[in-house]
Amino acid sequence: MYGYCGASGAFCGTGCQAGFGNCDTAPAPGKTCNVEGFANKAEYYASSFNLIDTTDVSTCAKLCLAEATCQSYLWNPLLGNCAYLTYSLAQGEFIADPDTDQFFWDRACAEATAA
Repeated sequence: MYGYCGASGAFCGTGCQAGFGNCDTAPAPGKTCNVEGFANKAEYYASSFNLIDTTDVSTCAKLCLAEATCQSYLWNPLLGNCAYLTYSLAQGEFIADPDTDQFFWDRACAEATAA
């Protein structure tokens, strides 16, 4: 229904993305932390006009936690930059793809690391 898998049948069907778990089962933990891929919605990236240069992903997590509107963040180690985003991975219709150089985390990942 929404293009990603979840814990109920409402999330299953055409366009279900295996990177978010299996339909009708609870999603595997960590599937929204350090996931390689891209977002399917241009609006997701449009919220990222805050690229900063860094070779350390922890800088990206700190940036996200410092911004109240941050819902997720991305890091590109090849380009050495990151950005915080105002949409979660689910809202951005995230697609897991091991052939990109972009790694994504939802805000909860940064919160769990900081705790």
